[in-house]
Amino acid sequence: MDSINVLKTLDELVNTDSYEILYNLELLIKLKEATRITKVSNLITLDLLKAFVEKYFGPENSFNDIGHFSSTLAQRMELFTIISNIILLNQSQQFTQEFHYRDLTRWAINDLVQWSDNKNSEEENDYKHLTITCRVLFLASLSERKILTEVMKESLDKGSKAMVELLQFFASNIENDPKFLLDGGNINENIFVQLSLVEILKVMFNLLCNFSDIMMDTLKPTTHSVVSILSTIDRISFEFSSQLIQQLQHIFVCLPIERIADLQDFNVFVSSLFRYINYNLLTEESFKKQVSLSGGLDEVDVEISSKLSILIEALKYRCARETRVVDVTNCGEQTSDSFSLVASLILPSKEDRKEALGLADLASAKTLSSKLLCLLVDPFFSKSKDVMYELYWLISDKKTDVLIKNIGFGLASYYLLKKNIDISENWKQNLEAFETTDSASGSRIDPVTGIEESNNIKNSARDSLPPMTDEENEREAERLFVLFERIKANGVINIENPIAKAFQDTKLQEMS
Repeated sequence: MDSINVLKTLDELVNTDSYEILYNLELLIKLKEATRITKVSNLITLDLLKAFVEKYFGPENSFNDIGHFSSTLAQRMELFTIISNIILLNQSQQFTQEFHYRDLTRWAINDLVQWSDNKNSEEENDYKHLTITCRVLFLASLSERKILTEVMKESLDKGSKAMVELLQFFASNIENDPKFLLDGGNINENIFVQLSLVEILKVMFNLLCNFSDIMMDTLKPTTHSVVSILSTIDRISFEFSSQLIQQLQHIFVCLPIERIADLQDFNVFVSSLFRYINYNLLTEESFKKQVSLSGGLDEVDVEISSKLSILIEALKYRCARETRVVDVTNCGEQTSDSFSLVASLILPSKEDRKEALGLADLASAKTLSSKLLCLLVDPFFSKSKDVMYELYWLISDKKTDVLIKNIGFGLASYYLLKKNIDISENWKQNLEAFETTDSASGSRIDPVTGIEESNNIKNSARDSLPPMTDEENEREAERLFVLFERIKANGVINIENPIAKAFQDTKLQEMS
């Protein structure tokens, strides 16, 4: 059907009273396929679309409380799709801003409620219908708040309750059956099972943005369902998980931060977030895909930083209620304390400390903690670097010595200098703290590189070396003298040269 025939057909439908013509399914399918072409949809005016919607969904075609419509479900699916195609593809009209959705949305909400009521009936679960219905509601939720609030408060309230129930339905099914999003019980509908969930989340996001003041209580159960879905993200294919996590993140951004911070399953949220970052973003597959699409890793960088920013704000909110000093000594412990949980996930492990922290290649790093450390030095992740430093600082209880002990002075110095945090006064005290030995493991943490060294190995290696001659001792003393003078002159740290002080105190004598 070409563009001329589309306009002619729409005009005929608007002006006819013949039921056989109006609800001719074959004709509606042809219109649906034609309006998928942008060139065709661009020719349809706002007035013609309004008349088309009024004809099918106006007051004269109202439905009763038990859901008996003048159109069948199959017919409404085609009508909803035609209208959505025109609105989404039309570039000459601002339909999303000017179009009046009142009657159309009432029909879509009733379809949604009916689907929700029958959600446990396998025969009634048509995910394609659910997807299209939610898409109409999404487009409606883009229109002016004033219109929706005045004429649709009751319908929106009813529809939002149905969407909350549907989110709970999806969360429960995904949790109980990892393959649910792959086939939804019907292999032929797999794409619509996924798309329907995404469309529901998009509608929920707009409702939270535009109607949170009047609907927050109704939408309150959303948070738990969203976290439940997030916790199963690693079971979902890479292609779909990226699309799904984006919608979940949008909802988290709209929720009051205290709603996230006060989650009973907050630790599930934390673990799921890092699991997604580890297995879906910081992987070679993800890097290759982003480079092929955009030529760089900017999108991965933005996605990581945005998700961690939400976590940081939630942790700050919880900060007042959780007393802690988190450092490497409790890294790896599983605890109910959210700060300790984050520490166990992001702080360097014993395996990471076998080499200088942050020097591993991001593509070859195996653990989450080593990957996150690589973000601090990788030039492609500038936004993630700043957010990760803030997270390390927060987890270190905003204490300089704990931060240096956690990630080493080499990495910590960038953040401390950037924040103008003076460390010179505490340098000697910090150094002494780093030199303390863990009697249980017989090891110490190198304060600069973060490497964990075994004292037993170090001492045995030192004992096996031959003693230094007087000439070697003198050259070493001169080298250290010059090194400390350079450091002092450059203003890196303000300390007194220990070699010069030793001469002044006559603790060293010139060799003849």
